[in-house]
Amino acid sequence: MSIYEHLDNQFRTNIFYSKRIMANYYHNRAMMHSKLNELDIAEKYCFLSIRQKNSDYLFYLVSLCGILLRNGKSTKALRLMTDSIPEVKNTNSFHSKIGFASFYIKTLTANNQREKAVSYGTTFFEGYKKEILEYRWHLFFSSFMQALLRDEKYSRVISLARRYKLVAKEKHLLGKAMYLPVIAWYTSLSEYMEGNISKAKFFDTITKSGKILLTNQHRKQKINNLLNDIAHALPKEAKLLSKELGM
Repeated sequence: MSIYEHLDNQFRTNIFYSKRIMANYYHNRAMMHSKLNELDIAEKYCFLSIRQKNSDYLFYLVSLCGILLRNGKSTKALRLMTDSIPEVKNTNSFHSKIGFASFYIKTLTANNQREKAVSYGTTFFEGYKKEILEYRWHLFFSSFMQALLRDEKYSRVISLARRYKLVAKEKHLLGKAMYLPVIAWYTSLSEYMEGNISKAKFFDTITKSGKILLTNQHRKQKINNLLNDIAHALPKEAKLLSKELGM
């Protein structure tokens, strides 16, 4: 934290003149506060990072909207993302396009616009299937499948997972810093809802993968978010799973 306080003081002296350097600094500081769960402070610095529209604008915007969603400000996040759609159309970066689309779907879902989230996700996937599967498939499908679950389109979740072997691909991420069994959980939930697997098999999938990740506090919060997704479809089962995982 002390290094950031020092940099804050340096920026006030007008030693630095690069708006790009300042935007990058504000974003990095926002991410630090986000990890510390200091969401109001993180939001402040993220807003500072998007004051100037440069090539990193969409990246910083997505970070801001992620913080807003965590902080219960989904309406604000949706307004920002909707206003920035022209920026997405003008960028040539598939990384930025897919990142924005993924969080736009997530933001629509958070605002209970399930059908619009599914429609947007479907259209985007049809237009950028190759790029999604090559670059940021896990991020996109995590958001798109969440929207499909909220809209009770369980068979489509299963179909996507099987066709593109997403659960198997996700297992290859095991052990990496950002790994979470999102697709495995969403697929297992869908299979249970469709009567393809037993309750015991569903519970076994969730508890085995969940217990591996609970040693990390940040991941623990993510697991709790996934349990909330299950609770939308199966509130009683979600409570039991939470108890078994010691949440």
